[in-house]
Amino acid sequence: MDSCRNNSNSFPSAIQGLVTAQMALFPRQGSVSANMVRLLMQWDIKMGREQPYFEFVMREFAPGLTRLGIEPAEVWYTIYGEGPQMLTIGEVPSLERLQEILASPAWKELYDKLMLYVTNYRAKVVESNQRSFQL
Repeated sequence: MDSCRNNSNSFPSAIQGLVTAQMALFPRQGSVSANMVRLLMQWDIKMGREQPYFEFVMREFAPGLTRLGIEPAEVWYTIYGEGPQMLTIGEVPSLERLQEILASPAWKELYDKLMLYVTNYRAKVVESNQRSFQL
């Protein structure tokens, strides 16, 4: 699966990477649109930006995801140890709908704002396994 790194010039390639990964995961078959998919995003908060980051997430990012049609499902915060500091999972009713969202100007604006506060951003799309935790 493809991932995307934090880089202000990488947005178009980040979307293309996700679309490519989606096509590999979900070959075109009649039942694809009926399957719930999850957008798994992970990142680290930039040093010294913790307070404004949490304010942004509560006031803009989470409500923005919901407005776009990505239903926040889980958020994991790593306090100690290796791995990404944040893991956020959002659910969308279909792959096609997620592709529309990721190609929208509203997603680009939300993504660009997030990049002000985070580094090491990566994302992937998976078919929902109907369980609460998924990597």
